[in-house]
Amino acid sequence: MITARKRKIENADTVERVRRACGEVWTQLADAYHWLRKEHDIELNKGDAMALFATGGMTKRVKEAWDSIPVDIDPEQFDRNPFVTPVMRGAGGRQRQEVVNDFFDAYDVFFSNHEAWKEGRREEKPNPPYRRKRYFNPSWTQSFGKDGDILRLGGGRSVDAIEVEWPHPEPNSVEIGWENGQPVAHATYNSEKQDLPEGLIREREPQGGKTAGVDLGEIYLATAHDGEDSFIIDGGKLRELRDLQNREKKWFAKRIDRKEEGSNRWWKLVEAKKSCLKEIRDRIDDLLHKLSTRLVEELWARGVETIVIGDITGIRENIDYGADTNRRLHQWAFREFTEKVEYKADRYGMEVEFETERDTSKTCPRCGDKNPTSTRRYRCTSCGLELHRDQVGAMNIRRKYQDPDGWSSGYLEGVRATPTGDGKSPKGSPSGRKTQRSLFEDDRSAAVSTRATHSVHSLNSPRAISYEPHMDCVLADP
Repeated sequence: MITARKRKIENADTVERVRRACGEVWTQLADAYHWLRKEHDIELNKGDAMALFATGGMTKRVKEAWDSIPVDIDPEQFDRNPFVTPVMRGAGGRQRQEVVNDFFDAYDVFFSNHEAWKEGRREEKPNPPYRRKRYFNPSWTQSFGKDGDILRLGGGRSVDAIEVEWPHPEPNSVEIGWENGQPVAHATYNSEKQDLPEGLIREREPQGGKTAGVDLGEIYLATAHDGEDSFIIDGGKLRELRDLQNREKKWFAKRIDRKEEGSNRWWKLVEAKKSCLKEIRDRIDDLLHKLSTRLVEELWARGVETIVIGDITGIRENIDYGADTNRRLHQWAFREFTEKVEYKADRYGMEVEFETERDTSKTCPRCGDKNPTSTRRYRCTSCGLELHRDQVGAMNIRRKYQDPDGWSSGYLEGVRATPTGDGKSPKGSPSGRKTQRSLFEDDRSAAVSTRATHSVHSLNSPRAISYEPHMDCVLADP
């Protein structure tokens, strides 16, 4: 389990110099990488880049890297590596190496996204990491030590160490970021490998042994059923952000096409488009974090130990439901959502399993007959059971995991299709602390709770669950 801590540090000249040096490493490396590709069709490899931009002295490895690039300068005339400029020497060798690693990691992501774009699995064409950076967040994984309550982030032979007041155990890694005009040290720990004191991490254990099924959807992001109760997390706000993203893309595309490529106005529009879309992507990621936390905390409070999520891998392949539906399915963030649910559930001591969704939304949980429907309302033509379609899916996913062979024969008895509960959240539920709708704009965006007798519940009269977002498993200093 990974957890994190952060602490504000003095805005000293040393911090500024190290951040500036790391930014210079990124800029020089990016310029050289793209120049070699464009002018000489040479792919600069990571080993040569590490030697040229992270090694200060004129070592044998640096001279070997010189031989691989078209530079008509004899390296023997230099005592120090000229690729490492005076500004870059403001950071230690290890920090320069971390920048090189981050640059090539960014290129790995770019190539992966570019391949997905060519295959039609990604709508927007990705851009390689070519932009210059004046500052870059330095990081330390080994070159630091702790003396009492002082954490010393080492720099190098001619670089002063950065001292941070740190009344906590020595972390695995540290990165210096920038928040509200002040540098902040972000430290990470691994509780599985480190013997951490009580209170650094709020470890949680399941409150019960229930199994919950979760049906993922494009309209309703997640519908959960724990055997006694069901609730829905709506994806309306997420769809609004996706629609906004698509409108902005069209708006910018239309205006960029009218400008001469490479002109000042063309570049201004391109930069404005990147900035706008990045802001929307950040808002989408933030919303996914909040909704996944909401799901995990609600299930944990209801005594769930195992979360079974419907496996919809491959749903985007060979789809043709019309242009609008195809676009929405390609933008469906189910993979990002499930990844966030997985690691957050682990922090609460819960396990996440996956079960194929095949026929789970068609099969009647009472009699086992299949009743395909194109609406949100599921109605069995044999026994007359009426429920929300996604609720049927969640119930059947749960039952399919528990009984792979007999689930499709029907398993409910004496079902009533009218809610009888009071709609209150269970005791200890994070949703029951106080009324709050700051994440959403209307009642449809709230989690919907339904209670009824005999283990199945109708959504005819949905009742909202309030929710207060928080993350108890990650602590930070005020």
